[in-house]
Amino acid sequence: DDGNPGDPNVWLTSVSVDASRLPLGISSANVNFTGCTPGPGCKSTNGTVTYTVSDHCQSGGPIYLIATNNCPLPPNADTCSFNVTLTNDPPDITQPDSLEGYVDSVVSYTFTGDDPDGDVILDQASLTIQPSCGSYSVQRISGSGTSSGTWQVTWQTTDCQDSITYTVVHDLTDGCDTSYCTTYVHLSRPRECDDNDPFECDTLWVECGNM
Repeated sequence: DDGNPGDPNVWLTSVSVDASRLPLGISSANVNFTGCTPGPGCKSTNGTVTYTVSDHCQSGGPIYLIATNNCPLPPNADTCSFNVTLTNDPPDITQPDSLEGYVDSVVSYTFTGDDPDGDVILDQASLTIQPSCGSYSVQRISGSGTSSGTWQVTWQTTDCQDSITYTVVHDLTDGCDTSYCTTYVHLSRPRECDDNDPFECDTLWVECGNM
């Protein structure tokens, strides 16, 4: 309100956000009036403040409002504030839970990432294979520079052990928080096939779902 409820000659002239004091992570903020718009005859009003989050990795802070009336200077303005706390949700990862593959061969699969806050997911991702063996590459194949995408994993299983399940952990980062997910890969050694009996041949199978 204008601070002078009994004086009809005093009214609000403006209520606005102090843009020079916006906290880190918020790029803009605006007042939206649901009551009267400040000006002659508007002694009190109400409304909402909308703000744009530019970086969820920041902590946020106070947003300051300045209310001014038409009295001569000084003072004819007052300031108040409310606090905004920013939080970040790391990327969601969707990947095969388990795979079957062969030693001295190639295991290849994709996983996807999507950031629930709309933050850009970094292109770089890494793998950890336990126990460590072979060599691998992980490359983003879609969505570079956006909040979602697909990554290709290629694992050369040279000198890995057969009849063992390997734990493969990959990660995605949106600039401040990192998500991790695990795919279990069981490696075996292919048997020699009997051309007269195709059921004697090993086949590669993939199982997907939520464990």
